[in-house]
Amino acid sequence: MATAKNVIALTEPIVIFHKRIFDVAEVLNFYGKRSTSDEAEDRRLGLADPGRAAFSNLYPCSFQISSNNTDDGTQIFSHPKLATSVMKSTENLFQAAKCAVLADSQFTLTLSPGESAKYGQGRLVLSRSQRQSLVDLGVPESEFETVRDGFRRRAPGCPPGRAPLRPDWEHAKLQIMMHALRIKFSIAAFSTLLDTL
Repeated sequence: MATAKNVIALTEPIVIFHKRIFDVAEVLNFYGKRSTSDEAEDRRLGLADPGRAAFSNLYPCSFQISSNNTDDGTQIFSHPKLATSVMKSTENLFQAAKCAVLADSQFTLTLSPGESAKYGQGRLVLSRSQRQSLVDLGVPESEFETVRDGFRRRAPGCPPGRAPLRPDWEHAKLQIMMHALRIKFSIAAFSTLLDTL
C-alpha cells in the first residue's frame, strides 16, 4: 500500500456523515494513475468503476448548495450570490469559498477541479485567456506578474500566486469541506460508494 507523507494514523473510528461511523484503519489512496494492482484493490474493497478515485475532492461531481451556511452556521461564501452557482467538484467549492475577492471566487468556479486546487494553492500558472478572465471579473491588471509560460496572481500582501484569503478562513475551512462532502455523498452515485465500505 502506498503511504503518504504527513498522514496521521487514526486509531479511533470517526463519525463523518450523520450517524455513520467509519473505522479508519488504513489510508485510502485515491490519487494518481490507476494500475492493475489498484484495480484489484478496488475489487477487494467492493468498489466499482471509478473506484477509489470518486473519493477525491478533485473527482467531478456537479451539485448546487441549498444554503450559504453549514450546519453550524458557518458562512460558505463571503459573497452570498455564489451560493446559487453550480459546483464542478467539492474542490471547486472549497477553493472558491476561501477567496476574499469575488472575482477570484467566480474564476475558481470556472476551472477544472485540478486547476481550482492549483489556483487556490498559488501553483497555477495562468494562461493569457485565464488572466483576461480575471481582469474581466474585476482583478486589476497591476495584480499579475509575468512568469515563465504565463502569468501569476500577485495580490498585495499575499504570497506570489495566491489570491487574498477571507479573514475567517482558518476557522471556517473544516466546516466548509465537511459540508461539501456531506452534499457530495448524499448524491446517489456517491452514497452507494459509502455503503460498500
